Amino acid sequence: MESIPGVGPVISRQMVAVLRSRTFETASQCAAYLGLVPVQHESGSSVRGRSRLSMHGNAQLRAKLYMAAIVATHHNPDIKSQHELLL
Repeated sequence: MESIPGVGPVISRQMVAVLRSRTFETASQCAAYLGLVPVQHESGSSVRGRSRLSMHGNAQLRAKLYMAAIVATHHNPDIKSQHELLL
């Protein structure tokens, strides 16, 4: 994992520990376990507000993943181009 620009030893160790502790059949199952899936606020036919992360899972790991994403926008050319495209 550390060969990916923006991923260091701390996030790499924690991700390996989390990913080995459970068996995930799909990437979406892993994302849901970590609390990285969006949740919309709905009431009947109306959608209120913006979607946000579900916030289930380990909050410290989510914070480290966020910081890794910020670093990757500066050092990983693929992530940097995707970030600029979204902006």
